[in-house]
Amino acid sequence: MNTKTVALFLSLASLSGCVSSNGPYSGDITFTWTFTGLTCSQAPQVASVAITIPGEVLQNNGVYPCLTNNYGGIVLHDFLPGDYSFTIQGLDARGNPLYAASGTFHINGSIQVPVDLQPTASYAYLNWSFPANATCAQARVDAVDVTIDQGAPTRYACADGQTQQGVLSVPLSIGTHTITLAASSAEVNHSYPYYKLVNAALTTSATPVAAAYQLPWVVGGVAVQWDFISGSCTTVPTIYVNFLDQFSNPLYGPNGDPQTCVGGLFPSAIRYDYLPSGSYFLTLQGSYAGTVYTNTPYPQVIISAGVFSDPQRPVLSYLHP
Repeated sequence: MNTKTVALFLSLASLSGCVSSNGPYSGDITFTWTFTGLTCSQAPQVASVAITIPGEVLQNNGVYPCLTNNYGGIVLHDFLPGDYSFTIQGLDARGNPLYAASGTFHINGSIQVPVDLQPTASYAYLNWSFPANATCAQARVDAVDVTIDQGAPTRYACADGQTQQGVLSVPLSIGTHTITLAASSAEVNHSYPYYKLVNAALTTSATPVAAAYQLPWVVGGVAVQWDFISGSCTTVPTIYVNFLDQFSNPLYGPNGDPQTCVGGLFPSAIRYDYLPSGSYFLTLQGSYAGTVYTNTPYPQVIISAGVFSDPQRPVLSYLHP
């Protein structure tokens, strides 16, 4: 198969392709391009044009400047006679495809192939921030899951979304989308987000857009304190703390979070922060010599987003056999 190389084709102010092939019916191809009718000068976001012709090897992998000497096109020399197919993409400065077209041509002498490329799937460069302009480290999160429309979430390193460029989204159709961003932490095994923005708007065009979002808190906290109606920390050294949601699902598994009894015994308190916001029932449990101590009836606790534990205002609950 012929190898196509490129040389400056001054008469058309373009680059040209070609290793020669002998034969009376070989020919040159002059590609010219526009982008939904716009020239390279009218579509400055297109930095280069990539041409693929199956079975042919083009210099620089077929990637050429959109304009060369003010000419939007290229001449590829010396193709053997026959039928060919091609694909052309208009790329931005980062190499992302903004426009594309495909077609066929027949060589029986030199030909011209004008191509009007149409917009392809677009992209968005995403940035995020947190309350008080906290960094990811200050916000205690290391990952952000991004869901666009009804697609599968894509996980990014949190710090990458706080760079100047941001992170590149999955390919998107041009138009308006909804985006959900959820920032989570390895300290809870990414089991729930600390910050979340739901169904925000994201509008894309033929040119990749930059979009910045501030994620609000979706976690809060509460200080927990206990005392005994009967019993003491001397005989009940460990208290298991848990929070049951509206479906009776425990935040800390079936056994609860073990705390030393004296750690939460009045007037001390145990602080629980970064819990998913919502309504819970606080459960406490300890045991001694076969006797189980609980705090029934369980008091209701409201965890409000962005409101964290205050050891001066704990929830006090009483243990009894």
